[in-house]
Amino acid sequence: MALASGVFEKASTRVKLPNGKTEFGKTINNNPEKYFTDEVMEKLETVCNQYFKYGNNENRTDDNQESDTE
Repeated sequence: MALASGVFEKASTRVKLPNGKTEFGKTINNNPEKYFTDEVMEKLETVCNQYFKYGNNENRTDDNQESDTE
């Protein structure tokens, strides 16, 4: 989710962090407490709330939005 939302960026075979440093994905996965800081988690929470919020049809990309009368 961090890569998909742009919180982390793909940089060749590494991941670019918000502070500009790059690390291998495996390094991040092996030590998540170091890389998923409070700042990163707040950004991810915002992204996840927008993406997964139930009943929020504003961000839908399909054309099958349901109406209240169906």
